[in-house]
Amino acid sequence: DVANSMADAVGSKSITVRQAIIAAGLCEFAGAVLVGAHVTDTVRKGIVDPSAMASLPGFSATEGAALLALGMMSALLAAAVWLHVATSFGMPVSTTHSIVGAVAGFGVVAAGWSAVQWDTMGRIVVSWFVSPVSGGVIGFILFKLISRFILGQDRPARAATRMTPLFVFMLVVVVVLAIVYKGLKHITTRAEWLSDHAIAVALLLGVAGALVCRGLLTRKLTEHFGAPLGEQLERVERTFAPL
Repeated sequence: DVANSMADAVGSKSITVRQAIIAAGLCEFAGAVLVGAHVTDTVRKGIVDPSAMASLPGFSATEGAALLALGMMSALLAAAVWLHVATSFGMPVSTTHSIVGAVAGFGVVAAGWSAVQWDTMGRIVVSWFVSPVSGGVIGFILFKLISRFILGQDRPARAATRMTPLFVFMLVVVVVLAIVYKGLKHITTRAEWLSDHAIAVALLLGVAGALVCRGLLTRKLTEHFGAPLGEQLERVERTFAPL
């Protein structure tokens, strides 16, 4: 999904293709390690019921497990082939859609319709519709806030040093809460303590992120406070590129 997630940043020329690949590699690796276990569990046992594969008529439990492993491998290969074909035609298809559909498909072929946990599939499909709508609404709100309180001000450079740390604070809080509640329990034995203090930890790191952002922006933008409006806007937009 690197092309999907980075297309807008590259298309707007905020970053280059090389920078996008480097950033995506680091961020996708971190995301997979920190919050990917929950998604992995869903694909591993939330779509096709492993017990249904182990109790297939005419198959022993060992043979059912081998069939499950073979089916998962087939789903992985099918998704990989489809993604390569779609990419060659420049189609922005989803890796998630591909692998979920492939896993459900092999489950139906191998063990029948009852082997697929359709309640989980239903929630996944609903999320495919809710996610773009939610992303659009949140993106619209954020853009309007940035336009109103930063870009639309008489002194956008000064406004950026005041308002951008607030956005960074909210971003860090949301990301930290997601990591604590969804990911850390799979990689550390201290997850329970962190979960009990998740809000405090998120707020503390959010404040730290906001302070760092404020310091960096102040250093970069202070000399442009008295510049013409066009120059200030250009500098602010350039500063937003790493964000």
